[in-house]
Amino acid sequence: CRAGAAIVSPASTCSCTALRAPAPTWATTTMQVTLRTVKGMDYKLDVQPADTVGGVLSRLEQQDSSLQGVKTQLVYVGRVLRNKAETMESLGVQDGDFIV
Repeated sequence: CRAGAAIVSPASTCSCTALRAPAPTWATTTMQVTLRTVKGMDYKLDVQPADTVGGVLSRLEQQDSSLQGVKTQLVYVGRVLRNKAETMESLGVQDGDFIV
């Protein structure tokens, strides 16, 4: 078969890879989120859907050493993110979102 060719009858099959749906890209998509501290400082971080809350906190502390050793909590859409193993994907974080 050729890509884009119509299958004439229900019994017809096509093994052409061009007609298969592409693999989802969410697993490799980089999103930029803004983390805002209570002091009003903004930090832009590139995150992956599989990044965890704990991993994002660690990267934030790497960007601003004054946050190291300070009890830091992240809040996303009004919810305190206490589970450090929760992923950005499971939280529904999207490109351009704010986390405080």
